[in-house]
Amino acid sequence: MDGYVTNIERDSVRNADFRRVLYTGPNIQLVLMTLRPREEIGVEAHKAHDQFIRVEQGTGVVRLNGEERPLQGGAAIVIPAGITHNIVNTSTQAPLRLYTLYSPPEHPDGTVHRTRQDAVAAEAKEKAEGQSVLQAGREAPEFTLPDESGRMVSLREFRGRAVVLAFYPADWSPVCGDQLALYNELVPDFRDMGAELLGISVDSVWSHSAYAKSRNLHFRLLSDFQPRGAVSRMYRAFHEEDGTCQRALFVIDGSGIITWSYLSPIDVNPGADGIVGALSKLKSPERFAAAKTEATPRASEESGARS
Repeated sequence: MDGYVTNIERDSVRNADFRRVLYTGPNIQLVLMTLRPREEIGVEAHKAHDQFIRVEQGTGVVRLNGEERPLQGGAAIVIPAGITHNIVNTSTQAPLRLYTLYSPPEHPDGTVHRTRQDAVAAEAKEKAEGQSVLQAGREAPEFTLPDESGRMVSLREFRGRAVVLAFYPADWSPVCGDQLALYNELVPDFRDMGAELLGISVDSVWSHSAYAKSRNLHFRLLSDFQPRGAVSRMYRAFHEEDGTCQRALFVIDGSGIITWSYLSPIDVNPGADGIVGALSKLKSPERFAAAKTEATPRASEESGARS
């Protein structure tokens, strides 16, 4: 989505959900929230996210690093990364309605939690399953990133074709080297199945350029370097402690929907079986041939130029 325009006061006042994500971009996210009488968000601190909150309706308090201040309609709150905070609806009868901006995005695009209990359950499920990356069935977040040549590449360019996103921790590392070398051999097979492969890490354009040339790679490497990890966070594929991408894979269909995702242990090469299996389910053999015929001339030219 190229930007977003809405009547945010109207949307906030009408919202009945605990959390509803309205818009997610590479660097910012707009979310509506409604707290029921005597309900609170819960004590939290975002390690790498700045947050802005505006109260549209209701009364409550905000606690920032233990300091409490009153809230009412029109109040604005700025919460820098690392600040412990909580918002409490102090009314016994009326809801507290607000909207918040996260930078970078905090929640998967399209997230809707009807109640606080739903939100807590969803977070608990993610931790229990050890799976935080976006799951199949969600719309893939749109992004634009520079490739190893500095050319800007957008996910929307590939509408009508499947896309394989391979997030990985770093260029030049042994496990990543083995993983990307395998995928490099399979690029013709992926394209035969109507799919384009894109590698993504937080390495710089210059690192990607040197790495792609040294490994003779035939697919693009995208730099999620500035702001660091903005896109990988959108896909829930960023490792906050290390400041790198996790080793995560996504298959996205031609309409922009994630049909398969997988989070691999950081020190394990996930191979390509899951990708191939997901692509095999995505299209019939007849459509594979059609997709191959419709591949853009640029893809063919790049393949020849990098050979």
